[in-house]
Amino acid sequence: MADTTLNNVVTVRDSLWADVWRVTRPIVIDVIVFLVILLALLFGFFGLRALRIAGYDTQRVATLETMHYWFYTAVFGLFGTDLIFKIGMGLFFRKGSR
Repeated sequence: MADTTLNNVVTVRDSLWADVWRVTRPIVIDVIVFLVILLALLFGFFGLRALRIAGYDTQRVATLETMHYWFYTAVFGLFGTDLIFKIGMGLFFRKGSR
């Protein structure tokens, strides 16, 4: 879309979809990274189930399950903190709407 000023200089603005993609691109990338890590943890969970079914030592499986739980907790904690930080930065440092 183009606008003209008083001295007939044409300025070109981005389309709505370009603006939406510019704003949402970091969010989409964060969601993709989160889902990839969550998928890796899900495969780890299924791997632990397979070890248990295969007759692996129950004490070692329990130790690995404990580590797996804390990995889940760390991933959710990191992404939750990152989300809160980005929302806060977006609210305090956004341009033009004040």
